[in-house]
Formats: sequence, C-alpha cells, structure tokens
Amino acid sequence: MNSIKIFETDRLLLREYTLKDAPFVLKLVNTQSWLNFIGDRNVHSVADAKQFLKNNLMKSYSENGFGLWMVETLNESVPIGMCGLVNRDSLDDIDIGFALLPEFEKKGYAFEAAQATMDYAKNSLGINKIVGITNANNIHSIALLNKLGLYFEKELQLSEYDTVQLYSPLNNIHVLNGDSLKEQFPSEIKGEIIVARECMVDGSVQGNTSDEIFKSRAKFINETFDDAEVDYYAKTVSEFEKIKSNASHSEINLWFEDDLFCQVNFWFVIHYILEHKIEAPLYLIRPITSHQYGFGGMNQLELQDAYKNKIRINDVIEIGELWKFFQKENISEMIQLSEKLQERYPFILPAVKALQESFEFERPKKSIKSIITELDTKEFGPVFREFCKREAIYGFGDVQVKRLFDEIIQELEN
Repeated sequence: MNSIKIFETDRLLLREYTLKDAPFVLKLVNTQSWLNFIGDRNVHSVADAKQFLKNNLMKSYSENGFGLWMVETLNESVPIGMCGLVNRDSLDDIDIGFALLPEFEKKGYAFEAAQATMDYAKNSLGINKIVGITNANNIHSIALLNKLGLYFEKELQLSEYDTVQLYSPLNNIHVLNGDSLKEQFPSEIKGEIIVARECMVDGSVQGNTSDEIFKSRAKFINETFDDAEVDYYAKTVSEFEKIKSNASHSEINLWFEDDLFCQVNFWFVIHYILEHKIEAPLYLIRPITSHQYGFGGMNQLELQDAYKNKIRINDVIEIGELWKFFQKENISEMIQLSEKLQERYPFILPAVKALQESFEFERPKKSIKSIITELDTKEFGPVFREFCKREAIYGFGDVQVKRLFDEIIQELEN
C-alpha cells in the first residue's frame, strides 16, 4: 500500500499513514508524554496499532479528506511523529494535533510541521479557522499552540472523564482613526471595525473617567458646532463602547498616524483600555514611511503591508500617562516621557513638540497668517490646502483650521 504525500517543509515530509506504519504507531502512542497528556488508546500490539489506524486515522482520510499524518525527516525518511487535523463531533471547529517521539522533541520539528499544517488547511483545504485542545498540564503543547497564534479560550468537557483546554485564534478588532480609512479598509484584513470619531486635540478634555471626558466633549461639541449631545453619544461614544464589549478573546489593532491629531486620540484610546481593564494584546499600525502622516495616500496593498508590519504595544501604561499629562497641559512631563519612549516610538516626540509650539508660540495660527499673506488671499480653500502641506505634523482637519482661519480674518478686519 503506497502512502499519499501531503506536503513538504524545509526539513520534513508529511504523508498519510498506511498499515505498514503500525509498528511506529505502537511505539508513539505508548510514549510517556502520549499516555500522560493524550491518554491510553489500548494499543498494545502491532495488531492493535493496525486497528487504531483503520478506525481513526485512515477512516478520517476517507471521510474528511484529511487527518493525522506521518511526520518524517525529509532527507532520511525517518519517522518522528504525527501531525495533522482532527474533525471531532464534540468540537465546532477542526483542531490541530501533534505528537513526536521524545528523541525528536526540542528541535523545532513540532512547530515546523504544525505551522505548515495550519497553512495547508487554509490554503489547500479552505479551512479558515483551526483550534487546538490540550491537557492543562501540558506546558509544551500550550507553548506551541500560543506560537501558532492560538490562545486559551475556555475549558471543555469532551467526555465524562476528559476535560481539556480549548485554544483558538484571537478575534481581531481594528480601531481606525476615521471614517475615510474605514471606506478604503482592505476586505482581506478580517475583523471588527471600530471608528474613533474624535478630535481630542481640539476642545475640552476634562474628566477623571472616560464617562466624564465624554460628557465634557459632548458639551463642547454642542456649544461649538451646534451638534446635539445625543448625536455625539450615538456616533462617537458608542464606537468606544464597542472596544469594551468586543474585547473578550481578542487582539486590538490601533490604526493611528503620526500627526498630533491622531496621536492624542491614540493616547486616549490606550487610556480608555487601561481604565476599563481590557486585557488584550495591543498592536499599532502606522502608515508606511512615504505616507508618514496619512493612510489616505496608501493603496490596498500598502495598507495590507502596514498591517503585516504592526508593532506590539508593550508600553501601555507609559502611553496612557501621556494622555493624563495632555489633559493637564503638562508639556515638560510629556517631553520627558516621549524621550524615554523614543527608541521604540520615535514618532511621539515630534508630535509632542508640535503641541508645545502650539501652546507656547501659537504655531498653527502663525502659520495660517503667513499663508494668508504669502498667497494674498482670504479664501479658506487655498489656505487650508497649503496649511496641510506645511503643517502635516498637526493633522488638523478643515474644521480645526477653519476656526483658526476665522479668528485671524476677524483680527485682520478689525
């Protein structure tokens, strides 16, 4: 009986088991780690191993088109273990299984075989979600599942005497910096989309809690732009609340640019996550270098590349502190903290210094005055476009620039 090859990796070959592999299976299922963490399958002879192959592995090949496969070294064809996919009646999803002989552990073989199996499941079999189950005491299996991107979700009772832990992929949450990014967001990047519809750099940000901050923001927006406070809660606050309600078993991807407008919103989102004790891996996605201050100039492939190059946010508490200092307009503390974070987050310090210059020298307003003089115009459109070119670090939208522009025009006319 010839075995069917499934795929190769750099060092391994995965193929279907045949009855000729019964002696190896007998050895594998009676290793101490198999007995401890998978269980005794009552395979005590070659004949038992053949029945085990027929009733389990080979049956899955015919019924599902996949199963647990033999893992061999590629060049020497030495059998070292098994790895593959299992379709269980007790699970909603297909799970990945792996086991090696003890002498082949700690050589990276298990991860190599398992990662390739995950890729094969997705790319060749069209199975988009793979989970893993393991004994709670099997620390090596848990570490491998984590390395594969599977994380503890819950305990499961597979049978009366079999309690396991379920590991599954984290859900993806994408917090976007505005609706324009939402409109161009690549469909290839899956997950829940949340839009941070705020401009925390403009107006009141007072409050010890996010609820108090939202209250002061709603009042400011109502008084300044004549927008109903109820609309602010419906359109803006509701989006932030989605972060809290969808955070379970998720990773949170924060899509924020380097300009001051986005950075202040970024600091607030981190503060919000800390305040609500949301425990989830956090990642930052920034525009590629040639589009430093905007996702808007990036095409779909560039956005996907930016996502692939996301960075893990490990300095969550420190970034949350930036928000608190911003609320107090404590520029000196912000600069000191930004300098400490500069090696990993070099984009924060320029934004803070731009904030400093807006406080101390009214830089945005002076820049608008210069543009009005140089262009010899009182039309807002040309002034706004030129401001965006010169002062991209601020990231101000037309609403913020128009308020400063109107103030300057009134001063000039008086």
